[in-house]
Amino acid sequence: MPFSLQRESIAIALLIAAASLKIAAQPTATPAQAPTPPAAYPDSHDGLQLLIQDVFAAMKSQDDKKVSSYFANMAIPDHDSWFTKMFGPIEGPRMEAKYAQLLPDLPAKLKSTFEYAMKDDRTNAEVSILQKSGPSSGLGHAVIEAMTTPVPLYVASGTNPKQQFGAAIGDFLYIDGGFRYLDTQVFQALSTAPPMRIRTGGNFQKDKLVHKVDPIYPVTRAQGTVRLHLILAIDGSVSELMFVKGDPLLAKAAAEAVSQWRYQPTLLNGKPVEVDTTVDVEFRK
Repeated sequence: MPFSLQRESIAIALLIAAASLKIAAQPTATPAQAPTPPAAYPDSHDGLQLLIQDVFAAMKSQDDKKVSSYFANMAIPDHDSWFTKMFGPIEGPRMEAKYAQLLPDLPAKLKSTFEYAMKDDRTNAEVSILQKSGPSSGLGHAVIEAMTTPVPLYVASGTNPKQQFGAAIGDFLYIDGGFRYLDTQVFQALSTAPPMRIRTGGNFQKDKLVHKVDPIYPVTRAQGTVRLHLILAIDGSVSELMFVKGDPLLAKAAAEAVSQWRYQPTLLNGKPVEVDTTVDVEFRK
């Protein structure tokens, strides 16, 4: 082979080898990784408390991807069959229909709930557990009684020591390895559900007062304000009453008067509901 051709062949071979090395040196493209699902939380009081605290932390750090992952994981897997399995062939389908209706709005509902708690920094997670052997009244008890195999019902809220009331976060059941959120409206679909109860401020209910009895001033020089916690029945009467704060010497007179008060029934979606509220009774000479 002529020397010039041999030199040209060597040059071409070197160029090919260099190009091969350059291609080999380039990093291999990797597919984008899916968001990491939330860590597993144990079926316990502490497990749900930790989950809620982690959600608040993710929202405070504006980690939208993690927040979305948390909320998506709170939906019930295979809910169409789960409700019938848990509540039987009569109650189950009725609850499933309401759950399916609300499911598309679940992430937005949870986001709104947690944001409301964050407004007043009510981010201390508090959890109570309702079980078969627990209190024998209320919606939670009706839900547990309707279960074919009773399991704990977790009730969560966010609190702040500086705030009188906490912010309700919601009800949870531990299903298939995770805490799943259930809207109160789903529980209300039970045929055995008691009337729904809402919480309002005292000023809101003041405008609905239709019958008022003034307290009889006791034989004392005490003056001031007595605050009472009320539960109003669906007909507007006072069904429960508890002293909150004020001069104990005035508490009995305030309670005796307020127990006779009557309010207009409060409606929600056209249906009467019970009302959890407070009222201030002034004692001035």
